[in-house]
Amino acid sequence: MGQLPTGTRALHEKTEPKGPILKMRSISRSGRKEDGPVKYYRDMDQLNALIDAQNDHTFDLVPDNHSGSLNVHPSAPRTPRFSLIRATSVGPVSLKNLLACLVVLKGGQVSIENAQIFDLRVHLSKDGIVPKNCTVGTLALFNPDGQAEIERIYIENCKILSLRLPRNLTARDVEIQNVEFISTYEKDCKALTDTLERRPILDRASFGFLHDWAVKAGNSEIAHLARGNELAIERRTATKGLERFILSLWSIFGNFGLSPMRPIIWMFVAMIAMCVILFCTGTSLSIPADELVGWRHALQDTKDYSGALARAAAGTLEGGVSPLSVFSSRRMVIPNSGWIAGLQVLYGYFCIAMFLLFGFSVRRRFKIS
Repeated sequence: MGQLPTGTRALHEKTEPKGPILKMRSISRSGRKEDGPVKYYRDMDQLNALIDAQNDHTFDLVPDNHSGSLNVHPSAPRTPRFSLIRATSVGPVSLKNLLACLVVLKGGQVSIENAQIFDLRVHLSKDGIVPKNCTVGTLALFNPDGQAEIERIYIENCKILSLRLPRNLTARDVEIQNVEFISTYEKDCKALTDTLERRPILDRASFGFLHDWAVKAGNSEIAHLARGNELAIERRTATKGLERFILSLWSIFGNFGLSPMRPIIWMFVAMIAMCVILFCTGTSLSIPADELVGWRHALQDTKDYSGALARAAAGTLEGGVSPLSVFSSRRMVIPNSGWIAGLQVLYGYFCIAMFLLFGFSVRRRFKIS
């Protein structure tokens, strides 16, 4: 309890209100009483011009309920800072190039680009949401009112500390491209935890809900991604013991299936290391020299050590294919040291485990039965 995802402190420092708060309200709200300084705007062009002109303020933006659209596209070199953006719109909502502490949106197609938002809550419409190139502390998505189906959720090039999804997501399609979901905890965050009212959390259940949706929709890519991130969070929340140990090994060597080439890389690193060890400690042939035929003549000793290198390579491949072949009389290359023979057994099982992790990742990604 009280733990925060990695990156919470840095994002909070970037997005927390600084300087005087300036409220931005549409001209139709001019008759309402507001506490503090207020600027009124007629349309989106005037709103963006006012934002560009106020370089030393943090903005509080609340358009009229059911406004036609909201387009915040500041062009000033300085990225404007918002303490709050709260909008209910029947038209599109577009936010670009800003910092925000809290954004609450309802209705209309939501497009967010090049933004850093600590807390983003979106009550989705049938048109969906498209965040690009964003860093978000908490991304909370809510199903639309009634039984409307969300057309599309598309997230690209984002970093998300905490994802919160409804149990029964009603999206027609979900695409997630090059998105980093945080699955580790911030260090020494007690002081920050005590000061935050809205805290990001590692929510394993949301990835479980996303996985369930993807399985029903037949989207193997999202199912694969959701399950991997769900396991990454389980690793952090698991009690110490065998479960935590297995999940930690899976994370190191396979990234829970999200990095299918990682086990292959580990296997090749192990093969290179074993080849070097065999070359340095020495090997012998189990086959008499006069019985060598074909390419096996390359395994004989030579003045330039090519024979020793060939035997090390052959011994590496033999051990990787069959862990217990070191005890077989049919094996061509035998290590000179007994402890190397034991190490080759472990090396062989390690190579098999890495290949199985690779196969499991590919199978889950492409739904191979």
